[in-house]
Amino acid sequence: MHEAALAEPLLRLILDEARRNEAPGQSLRVTSVRLCAGLLVGIEASTLIGCFSIMAEGTSAEHAALSVSILPMQGTCPNCGAVQTVRRAFNCPLCHGHQVNWQGGNEMYVEAITVENL
Repeated sequence: MHEAALAEPLLRLILDEARRNEAPGQSLRVTSVRLCAGLLVGIEASTLIGCFSIMAEGTSAEHAALSVSILPMQGTCPNCGAVQTVRRAFNCPLCHGHQVNWQGGNEMYVEAITVENL
């Protein structure tokens, strides 16, 4: 369960970004966060959301809605030349070859953070 290990630095990053954007004397509350993660990162979205929610208690992100999008991988089959986007299966859907050259799948980034003034 590496989601707990990911939730803490994610929360820190979000809170730091919110603080950087506060004007003097202003306080911001984080209302939503959109996270994108490649298929190979192996995130279980509901577990990460739960860990994030627990760790955010008592912070300006306490009631923030975290959404997680799992990004597919792009693969090229050297046998038949097919190019496909894959979310689960790792073989070529056309010729069923197992030697597909994959790209992506390891990325993870915060796509958006929504805040409001307190």
